[in-house]
Amino acid sequence: MNYHRTEEDAPFFREWEERTPDSERSLARSSALLAMLGVPKTLPCLTIAVVGSKGKGTTVATLSKLLATNGFQVGAVTSPAYLSNRERIRIQGVPVSPASYKELSARLDSVLPLLPTGDPGYLSPSGAFLSVAALLFLEKKVDVVILEEGIGGASDDISYFDFDVVVLTRVFLEHAGRLGNTTGEIARDLLGVIGTKTKGLISALQDEVVEEIIRQITAATGISRTKPGQGGPIPMVSLPPVLKDNSELAHAAFAKVSQLLDSPARDPEPMKLNLPGRYTVFRGPETAGHTWLIDAANHPDSLRHTLAYALSIGMNVENAFVCFSNPHSRGSGLALLSGAKTWEVMIQNAQNGICVDESLAVSIEEALAIAGNSSADCLFVGNIWYISNVLRALKIAVGAW
Repeated sequence: MNYHRTEEDAPFFREWEERTPDSERSLARSSALLAMLGVPKTLPCLTIAVVGSKGKGTTVATLSKLLATNGFQVGAVTSPAYLSNRERIRIQGVPVSPASYKELSARLDSVLPLLPTGDPGYLSPSGAFLSVAALLFLEKKVDVVILEEGIGGASDDISYFDFDVVVLTRVFLEHAGRLGNTTGEIARDLLGVIGTKTKGLISALQDEVVEEIIRQITAATGISRTKPGQGGPIPMVSLPPVLKDNSELAHAAFAKVSQLLDSPARDPEPMKLNLPGRYTVFRGPETAGHTWLIDAANHPDSLRHTLAYALSIGMNVENAFVCFSNPHSRGSGLALLSGAKTWEVMIQNAQNGICVDESLAVSIEEALAIAGNSSADCLFVGNIWYISNVLRALKIAVGAW
């Protein structure tokens, strides 16, 4: 979710905010909305789904940039947003303009009252963004559309569409009970977006349970599976190892897409990705010559990667400022940071879950002041809501990938 709402955001979140405690997101409502907007299930362009537990955003950004660099017009839907919900809808890696977003919001606002009544579920924000984005991409006649799942594959709003290519990032036991109770069950849901039109599956290396599910699905459908590294050398530089893995997955997908489009891929110049909030190194007047690392690491595995990256760039993390989403992440995160002096940060009016000791927590303004006076390397880690506030406070721009 975007955590700094504007007037234009209201229609996208309306049904979610008006939902009852026992209601669930309704794929029927997002499908009805797409149909009312005139968006076909099979788009008139190559369509890619990116599903998985971790690394989807990096994969979408890398693939989008590779395709755009090679001359294709690319529309992408991704989440979450950091500073503006315009970031969810991108063409050529650039968020839609304020004027375009305002127009899309108005169009959505005008059609929402026409949706069928009687459905006890609600239109999810991700379904609303997906619907108007698909309409925009149709009107702009893009060559390629990349859609990142909200939560799930067959159980997500993106299941409305027919996909030419499906990209599967690493699968973990995330959203257990919602998508499944094992990694195998979760993988089956995620790969439920594979259909008769699908010509290729590009998957990261998985645990054996998920690999067996992939073998079963590819055998049943006859589609080929491509692994990272099969797309040739990746034209990226200065990526942390965990991001490089996802970028290699995207490059393998890029090779497959180029083949399907009968367009031999040329080697672009080495390029960097702009992914604020992911391994963001900040040095400015506030840091007094030291390094601050800002990362949306809300899971113990992600935090381990963050700490390894900090070490690789020569940081000596003495201070950490954290805000985790749940007791498990908080407990494991604080344990991993036991070698640093750690402050928990309380965010006011948080619109997603946070888990902090409120009696000891500091405000984000206090955290930045403490960091600025510490004369030490500092780490800011936690959930997206918290990291978006850090980016905003430090005036770190979120723009094109």
